[in-house]
Amino acid sequence: MTIAIMVTRCYSSVPVTGSIEMNNSLALRQAVLGGAGIMRTPTFIVGEDIAAGRLRVMCEG
Repeated sequence: MTIAIMVTRCYSSVPVTGSIEMNNSLALRQAVLGGAGIMRTPTFIVGEDIAAGRLRVMCEG
């Protein structure tokens, strides 16, 4: 399952290889849904994906 990080004041350890940098939240959302890794984003970008079980919240604050 893909994990979405949603807040800045939460610390967690996740193994990561490679990197993707984007300045477009919707493009990054598509990459994460495709299995590219984790992201930090507001719920209005990924709320439907979380509700549908496509993404999981890693940390709330």
